[in-house]
This record gives sequence, C-alpha cells and structure tokens, in this order.
Amino acid sequence: MVGGKAWIAHYVYPSEDGNAISAERLVEAASEEDARDRAAKMAPADEFLLTLSPVSDDQFLGTVRQRAAHLSENEPFDPARYQDKKEK
Repeated sequence: MVGGKAWIAHYVYPSEDGNAISAERLVEAASEEDARDRAAKMAPADEFLLTLSPVSDDQFLGTVRQRAAHLSENEPFDPARYQDKKEK
C-alpha cells in the first residue's frame, strides 16, 4: 500500500430531517493523526462525529452499523452483547 496504513473512518452526522446518518470511508495515512486530518477533510457533512480505527483482518463487517442501529432504537447499550463468546 502506498501512502501508509489503512484506516476506517466512521462518521455519524445529522440528515436534513434530524435523523442520524452513518457512513464509512477508507483512509490511507502514515499515522493516526494524519488519518484523522484526512478523514475530517473527507467528511460527508459540516457537522459530524468521527471514530477512526486501523483496518484489521479481525474486523467483522457491519459491526459498527449494527451497534448504531441498536442505539438508534433507544435500546440500552449492553457491551456484553458484542463480546466474543470466548470472552464471556
């Protein structure tokens, strides 16, 4: 990979009608600070929340969106729900 390490930028931002929208983008950067700067410049809206994590073979696609969906349904967040069975 040219340009450094791969990072996943996850954005949560408001829609025009006040609902939350979730989006993800891939960012290449040498450091987390550089990745955060690049991700902020690529943001899909003027106001947003950003989480950044390095790309890993251990990731489960959709986990962030599933958590956001549960939170948006006003369900109390239960971290145990997202632990691997080995960790319980």
